[in-house]
Amino acid sequence: VIGRFCNLRSERFLKSVICGFIVSFTVLLIIGNLIRYKADMYFNKGRKLLSKDLTTDSTIKAIESYEMAVRHNPFEINYRNVLNEIYLKMAAITLNHKRDHVASGLPESFTVEQSTLWLTNTIMGAKEVQKLYPNDYRSAFTLGQAYHMLGEISGKDLSKEAIKYYQQAVHLYPFKYEMHNKLALLYNERGLHEEAIHELYEAIRLAPTNPGLYMNLAKTCLKSKRYEEARKSCNQIQELAGPEDRTLKKYADEMLLFLFEKETVETVQVSEERGKPDL
Repeated sequence: VIGRFCNLRSERFLKSVICGFIVSFTVLLIIGNLIRYKADMYFNKGRKLLSKDLTTDSTIKAIESYEMAVRHNPFEINYRNVLNEIYLKMAAITLNHKRDHVASGLPESFTVEQSTLWLTNTIMGAKEVQKLYPNDYRSAFTLGQAYHMLGEISGKDLSKEAIKYYQQAVHLYPFKYEMHNKLALLYNERGLHEEAIHELYEAIRLAPTNPGLYMNLAKTCLKSKRYEEARKSCNQIQELAGPEDRTLKKYADEMLLFLFEKETVETVQVSEERGKPDL
């Protein structure tokens, strides 16, 4: 009788433990879904604020909403990447004092110091993403841009950091021409023209109808004295440029004229050299 009583108590205890575990798990699951729902709500609110009104006030409110979304669901990679990309855009706007539809309403008091603060937030946020998701190319690309920009405004040589993250982004996801183009621009700034040309050819392979890429390639080839490639790039610009690309087309025309005149002068010089009598 005692044995049966003990077994009965053990069964009841086990059932109580199992029921308690199921109830606790269900409660945690519900709380987790509520937190995720709240995070989604904040994220969508931020997106709506940016899509409807692009004044400074609405942008700051959108950033606050995105920050709350990250706080409620810190493991959602898209929330973090979008927030860091907005930090980066704010840094570019405050630095360049753009006055277009994106930056409408920005006061003149925005300074380099404020741009630096935005970049600091960008770098801190993107590095957190890298710790959680080392193979995420978006955060690597964001870090490359942030260090690139920070080096320009601080006067410090941060090109090694910028190149490292650009290269990491390109290695992880080599299918975005924008990343190859950004890396090429930085290579150009550092005088690494051959490396820049390689990246620009990769960018053109991915976006063969983008006249801006051919312009970057033409300029770089000109610096490297690869004149024939520069000429071909200019010809491509003339073929691809639309009405909105008049500036690019004009620049291509001027470069072609320069190359033609240079070739003419060199031809005349060669002819003169050949015409000189032997001493």
